[in-house]
Amino acid sequence: MSEIPENLSYTEDHEWVGPNEGDGVKVGITDYAQDSLSDVVFVELPNVGDTYQRGEVMAVAESVKAASDIYAPIAGKIIAVNDKLEESPELVNESPYGSGWMVVIEPSEDMSALIDAESIKIHLINYLKVSNGKAEEAKLYLKNEGYLNEDFLPIKEDNWIFWPLNQDSVSFEGTIVKRAGLSYTKTSRDYRLSLDKNIRDLAPRSFDIFGEIAIVRITDDAQVHEKEIADALLLSHKNIKTVCVDMGVHGDFRIRELRIISGVDTFISLHKENGMKFKADISKVYFSPRLATERHRVSMLVREGEYVLDAFAGVAPFSISLAKRGCKILSLDSNPEAKKWAVENFKNNGLRSNQYSFYTSKFEDYDFDNKKFDRIVMNNPTNSIPHLKKAMDLVSDGGSIHLYHI
Repeated sequence: MSEIPENLSYTEDHEWVGPNEGDGVKVGITDYAQDSLSDVVFVELPNVGDTYQRGEVMAVAESVKAASDIYAPIAGKIIAVNDKLEESPELVNESPYGSGWMVVIEPSEDMSALIDAESIKIHLINYLKVSNGKAEEAKLYLKNEGYLNEDFLPIKEDNWIFWPLNQDSVSFEGTIVKRAGLSYTKTSRDYRLSLDKNIRDLAPRSFDIFGEIAIVRITDDAQVHEKEIADALLLSHKNIKTVCVDMGVHGDFRIRELRIISGVDTFISLHKENGMKFKADISKVYFSPRLATERHRVSMLVREGEYVLDAFAGVAPFSISLAKRGCKILSLDSNPEAKKWAVENFKNNGLRSNQYSFYTSKFEDYDFDNKKFDRIVMNNPTNSIPHLKKAMDLVSDGGSIHLYHI
């Protein structure tokens, strides 16, 4: 059983509250929650002064497995945040009830909705863990035997399915594990549920987020309802201030054609990822929020002192991720606007000018002289293959090339 201190209060989502801190109470996630997340690599915290209703998303914890929303356990105002998590997100794993606390909330309601340590243990239920290939067979067996706990949702992770049980053991091949039960009664965060049924089916399920900007793709059928769709997004996601529609990536600079449909009239935002910050005008430069996990993966492969070529750098998210790990970086991008934002991002992430060089140049036009690189990143998915031969000539013996292609 995970550690559950008796002197704290809890939510069913495994946030903890207490002890008092001045006019407020400290808030974090439980030992069970951090263990379920695995290694936390980034925590996005709210701003001091922000206010939340109970159950609203106030923070996001990003791990090597997934990103998980952190809910406000009580209504109130944020009066302090744990700045140490920006540089050391692993504190959430190492000390969830101590130095891994997240925020201090000044409550605007009593805390009667919270539960005590004994009650939260009840919300850890048994699950049968089986492979995807055995999922349907296991479900049929559990339903027929009356062992399936239908008050809770199944959980899907990687190549595994977890079926909720109302038994301590079952005669089916798999592993019994204790997890926080996901109740069917839990309020959904699907923004589409606030839309009329005829619009809901047209609205996009997923969208990209760059800082405070949501980027959606709207089908032709949904265009007449795009303002309603955007307003629903703004209403359900407090961290989003602007919603724009993505009309495709064009040109040598790989720039998205964007149009704002609701919210603040700007394409400039500050995006936080894996403990780093990237500022950019996404209407003028290339940036893909979806590569956050890949950037973290590659950064874990490098050795300090490697010489790395980022051949299509954009605003330098790969470059900065690797420079923070002790690599020396040569970054190239043919878009002059990219260099402007990249240099600012290097500085904002505490990197010195002797750790990197950034040149406005096409990869194929740059004079590398006799340079050789330990690692080359080729993040130009629609046009990387034609440049592979040149990259192979530039990589050192035993070096690596990360090539992305669609």
